[in-house]
Amino acid sequence: MLHITNGDAAGDKLRASGVGGTVLCWRDVLHDGPVPAGLPLAELSAIRARFIAGHGWGDGDGIARGFAERDAALAGCRSHDEVVLWFEHDLYDQLQLIQLLDWFAANGRPRLTLVCGAEYLGNSQPARLAERFTQRSPVTTEQLALGAAAWNAFRSPDPTAITRLLEDDTLELPYLADALARHLAQFPSTANGLSLSEQQALEVIAAGAGTLRDAYLGSHQALEDPIWLGDSSFVDYMEGLATGEHPLVTIAPGAPGDIHRAVALTDAGHAVLDGREDRVRLNGIDRWLGGVHLHGREAAWRWDASARQLRSAEQAQRRATIQGSAQHELFLIAARQNDLEKAERHARAALESYGAGHPRVVPLARDIARFWFQRGYFITAIVVFESLLPHLAQPEERLLVLANLARAAAAAGERRLFVEVWDEVWIGVKENAGNAAEVQRELAAARDRTADPPPAATPKETEMFAHDLVYALHPSARPRNNPM
Repeated sequence: MLHITNGDAAGDKLRASGVGGTVLCWRDVLHDGPVPAGLPLAELSAIRARFIAGHGWGDGDGIARGFAERDAALAGCRSHDEVVLWFEHDLYDQLQLIQLLDWFAANGRPRLTLVCGAEYLGNSQPARLAERFTQRSPVTTEQLALGAAAWNAFRSPDPTAITRLLEDDTLELPYLADALARHLAQFPSTANGLSLSEQQALEVIAAGAGTLRDAYLGSHQALEDPIWLGDSSFVDYMEGLATGEHPLVTIAPGAPGDIHRAVALTDAGHAVLDGREDRVRLNGIDRWLGGVHLHGREAAWRWDASARQLRSAEQAQRRATIQGSAQHELFLIAARQNDLEKAERHARAALESYGAGHPRVVPLARDIARFWFQRGYFITAIVVFESLLPHLAQPEERLLVLANLARAAAAAGERRLFVEVWDEVWIGVKENAGNAAEVQRELAAARDRTADPPPAATPKETEMFAHDLVYALHPSARPRNNPM
């Protein structure tokens, strides 16, 4: 008899349970790293071994040898009168289970039985495993077919293969749907580019978790059911967030993989956590999720948590444009009604929907700066008008914003800036008369000042929003990271 289970903790308990037979531990973190489609087991195992060794999770030669021995033991399963699959209900185990079901569906099998429930094997007493052994059930043809379909979907370069699978009946493997849904939540969020694991980790660090271990326990073991993520994978995620052009966390020096090191959020980490920045656009991404390779400054696929749907980059951009435009229009309505609180609420919602770098941020920022000028927040308006200028390629647009800037500079008493901008505008008016009348109205208002609103102190929250707006216009200009 051959028993196949998830890892060494469960394997040791099975050996102590008295059920007899040979125990084979599958030992693969399939939720991390490349699992590309179209490869036989030996070639896939070689890729998996290189990935695991490359992350420092063991000796490279030893890992490769372990995979080869594991696969040889599986190939020799026909020498056993029965193969028992022992797996749990979580993502880690369900991926291993469907890999094996796919293999048995393609390669034939001796008697194949399954022990799978909402119990952690490694935490069970040997006597409990002996009891569960008597309750094992035969693996059905339907389970083999579903396992093979799920494995193919997981390895597909198109993750919508998983969503299509989940639209069908998966009750033959009752824990599969929740596991695959949790896998989809590891795709970068449409909100800020973080996976769910990264989002939860940054939240607990922001709330006071001071070490990687505290962050792991608080963000995974305290929040997730079932538990599926090992501490080595978690530390790897955090070390990834600590690298790049704009690290989201700082980790104290120490041995790689040490979970007891101190950790803290950077300013960029706070900005991403708050939805003011996007993790992928800040630092890029190079991550495999099953058969999907995400790389570059824009993820080809993202997870929309509110709709519980995968979205392609094009879909995410289109959805952001629709939602942002609606909030932008609501902002303009509230601004005409002179309702500051409502106007800024809708303006913030528009910026969050668009995200940093979205082309519609430019007209949004222009309208917001004009609104702030009308409120008397002259310096704040100047900051935004100046940030807009590098984005304005059309002479007509640039001239009008320069005229807005000249008027704000005059109202704020910024004489040097006023003179500098005034000269540039008049040169532009002579060269381009496309919107000269509107520009000249602004300049006339700047000259006589009678139509200016009275100056007012900019509220702190408005100042912070202005900073967010500037960062959204210039995604490469980031706040300095806090020291450890």
